[in-house]
Amino acid sequence: MVESRMKENCLNKLLSPSCYTFALGLILLFACLSAPATEEPSLKAERDFQDLSQLMQQSHQPVLVAFVAEYCGYCRQLEKDQLKPLVKKGDYTTRIFIRTVDIADTETLLNFKGEQVSPSDFANQYHADITPTLVFLDHTGQEIAERLVGYNSPDFYGAYLESAIEQAINHSQSAMQLESSTTVQNQDSGKDLDKDDKDKGSTPSSAPPFN
Repeated sequence: MVESRMKENCLNKLLSPSCYTFALGLILLFACLSAPATEEPSLKAERDFQDLSQLMQQSHQPVLVAFVAEYCGYCRQLEKDQLKPLVKKGDYTTRIFIRTVDIADTETLLNFKGEQVSPSDFANQYHADITPTLVFLDHTGQEIAERLVGYNSPDFYGAYLESAIEQAINHSQSAMQLESSTTVQNQDSGKDLDKDDKDKGSTPSSAPPFN
């Protein structure tokens, strides 16, 4: 009888409002701890610029190449403050490619000409001697906007970065319009040549022969 009452008292304590609240809190805590953290955007390290060049030509998009180094603290800060938020925001996702090249990496890559070079040699092609350095290129690998070197003024860097991106995008769009215009002109010229060839066709059978 005493044992039965003890069990009943323990059960009542477990079912009391304070115990219930405590248990609910534990459940919510474990749920929060087990929930997946917000996935941080990643920056793609490019290994094949020849393949990227084809994508750029098809989509008429330039590329932002960030020359960085694993040992460079300013590079990590730039990626955290500027580049990753830029990717996460998504405003330029369909307007410009964003790639990184670690100049200290030992694995080779393909440049825009399809040549296999080291990342440091690829950086030397663009005189990117300081990390971080951001360059903006067209599908041929030519610079089309003012580069950004170093990361000493974070407060103003975002504005400079967006200005350079817009400059690169505008250049690509102008090149696309020029290419389209040239294509139309060539097509029209071809039609005119075909018309001239038809006008200069064989002499009708009813015409008298030339003496």
